[in-house]
Amino acid sequence: MPVVSVTGRASDWFQTPAAVHVITRDELRRSGHNSLVESLRMVPGFYVGRIDASRWATGVRGFAGGFYPHLQALVDGRVIYNELFSGVYWDVQTPLLEDVESIEVIRGPGATLWGANAVNGVVNVTTRSAKQTHGAYLSGGGGTEERGFGMARYGGELAEGVSLRGWGRYIDRDGTRARRGGQLRDSWSIFRGGARLDADLAERTQLMAQGEGYSAPDYDQVAGVPGGPNGQRFGDNEVKGGHALMRLTHETGSVTDHDAQRFQLLAYYDAHDRNNLDGFDQWRQTADVDFRHHVMLGSRHDVVWGAGYRYRRTETRATTPPAPPLAFRPENRNSELTTFFVQDTVTLVEDTLFVMLGSKFEHNSWTGFEVQPSGRAWWTPNERHTLWAAISRPVRTPSLIEQDLSLNLGPGGTLTGSTSVDAEELIAYEAGYRVRPLDTLVLDIAAFYFDYDELIDRVRVSPALVTFVNQSSARNTGVEVAVRWRPVDRWRLHGSYSYLHVDALNAPVGSEREKRDPEHQFQVRSYLDVTDDLELNSALYFVDSIGRFGHISSYFRLDLGVTWRPIDHLELSVWGQNLTESHHPENGEALMPTPTAEIERGVYGRATLRF
Repeated sequence: MPVVSVTGRASDWFQTPAAVHVITRDELRRSGHNSLVESLRMVPGFYVGRIDASRWATGVRGFAGGFYPHLQALVDGRVIYNELFSGVYWDVQTPLLEDVESIEVIRGPGATLWGANAVNGVVNVTTRSAKQTHGAYLSGGGGTEERGFGMARYGGELAEGVSLRGWGRYIDRDGTRARRGGQLRDSWSIFRGGARLDADLAERTQLMAQGEGYSAPDYDQVAGVPGGPNGQRFGDNEVKGGHALMRLTHETGSVTDHDAQRFQLLAYYDAHDRNNLDGFDQWRQTADVDFRHHVMLGSRHDVVWGAGYRYRRTETRATTPPAPPLAFRPENRNSELTTFFVQDTVTLVEDTLFVMLGSKFEHNSWTGFEVQPSGRAWWTPNERHTLWAAISRPVRTPSLIEQDLSLNLGPGGTLTGSTSVDAEELIAYEAGYRVRPLDTLVLDIAAFYFDYDELIDRVRVSPALVTFVNQSSARNTGVEVAVRWRPVDRWRLHGSYSYLHVDALNAPVGSEREKRDPEHQFQVRSYLDVTDDLELNSALYFVDSIGRFGHISSYFRLDLGVTWRPIDHLELSVWGQNLTESHHPENGEALMPTPTAEIERGVYGRATLRF
């Protein structure tokens, strides 16, 4: 499996010096997951917990939550990390999974290539070229929780070397069950569509252009209102947005040439409008330009360097005057980010011993100049063994919530942002070992020790005022083990186990930083080809208990699916999800507490036609 998220160029996964996991296109199809964020459950050590029907808590190597600021995420090079609250709006990240080529997930820092906020991990989604998606694709179905969904795509060749595809996707999901009984009014639906063009401008020059848009016509939401009747209210959340992206690549020489080069220029514009039931409207626009250059300098130096500029305009407006429970002061903000990075992979012993050194240099509008260096070394004595170690220093920049928020806490006073908060810092130590004892068996082990400083916490500074300060530190340690085994040609087994311990230091009372993550997680996934036309796919997940939100108990999740292809081009499948229990809670909301939702057992059917 080739990966690019660690070295900046295509390299063999087995010899990549990082804890990186690749979700392949085939695994996506056979997982039964219908959303991008749900598919991340398959990543060893990656935590995914549903908060309610449309919100998820995520985490990797510590500090999980619905507002998760330590994970950088990209789709085709476009950053989907949102600086307003430091996290990802996973509900609107609904690409056509049929056209996703791979999802590369780094567990651990990736700041040298991907910049600030790539602290605990990176999610890098790559979609397929329009040249690979000629023909028609139709898929649809529904069930108890996945009430209805439909997907369509058509692609073809416009001219020699020029391909285009257009697609659309609709999702309608049922609401969740309240922990104390009854149903929550949080059902929702969303439509997303777009087009992509790939063209050969010359023999070694390619252009990719894409545009997408989305809208949620029916988006019910439950919001916590401190001091309000029953502490909650229901209503609609209006969501819409889209982007346009262009990428130009040019290559010279071949991979065996000592002076081979590859240039890439990426530019995009992204905008979204979100009217939250919490009491404010946000309109955000992003313009980004990124240049990268990969060059071989002789036989020993493999250099990747690049520079970029990003401009963001954030406009917020309170929708419940005169005393909104949630507002930003000032209402409008502009931010700029200028970046430069360089990374050199040095071959010390040919095909055996390597060192990678690099750093990201950034200047942002919030904390000024940031340097994020990293160093990695790995040894591959033969094709069956790889040992690696790394040390990195990434940073996490403050969100607009931590700087500009004004939140009415009712009797608890007011939570306000602080412009004096600085970036959070991490010194990360990692090591790993991959071994292939048999041609059909691969074992991947990674261990880490994370030393955090200047962590941002909420602190009460007076009876009526709570604000944000850089106060605490933490020491996170853990180990992750993953196994891939093919006992026979028709059967593949994937398994993993992860252990995480969070030791928070100097944390304020009530921060509960140590209670956000499951200490133990494991999973076993099975892909069985019963015949050439019949598949049996299954997955068993275990998630340990979480101390927050009135204690979330540990749970098992069992997914089972049968896929049958009765004739060419037609695929029928039936899936059962969360089969071990009728319902269970997975996570909760922390900023504005709402009733804890319980995720229910679900069954759905799907029919897919390709021609």
